[in-house]
Amino acid sequence: MGVRHKTLDIEGVQFHPESILSEQGHELFKNFLERGA
Repeated sequence: MGVRHKTLDIEGVQFHPESILSEQGHELFKNFLERGA
């Protein structure tokens, strides 16, 4: 799920990388943290 503010430059996502259905979850989470989360 993702959200974006209508007028401000603010976005967010809800994601569960530990889910067994997320094949690349750990890699995606690592990349997210490396980009300055």
